[in-house]
Amino acid sequence: MRMQGAVARRRSLTKTDFLNLEIPFPPIYDQVRIAHLLGKVEGLIAERKQHLQQLDDLLKSVFLEMFGDPVRNDRGGRHLSEFYRDDRGFTGNFQAQ
Repeated sequence: MRMQGAVARRRSLTKTDFLNLEIPFPPIYDQVRIAHLLGKVEGLIAERKQHLQQLDDLLKSVFLEMFGDPVRNDRGGRHLSEFYRDDRGFTGNFQAQ
């Protein structure tokens, strides 16, 4: 096979040479084995994604159980501004006073 090049250090493959390339394939037994292994890996990846989703759901559930829903404030929580006061009597209310 002869490579032609018009630019230094850059060669091109002719269409004829490209079409004449032989690409070896592994034996069918190896192809089946590889496909089987890739199927197992795909199953493990899907299982891992499911486990991660379950852990994420558990984390959210534990957070809500411990602290309540921060949007609804269903535990009657108070705002941080109710707890802050500096030496000048300034409270945590950051609106214009």
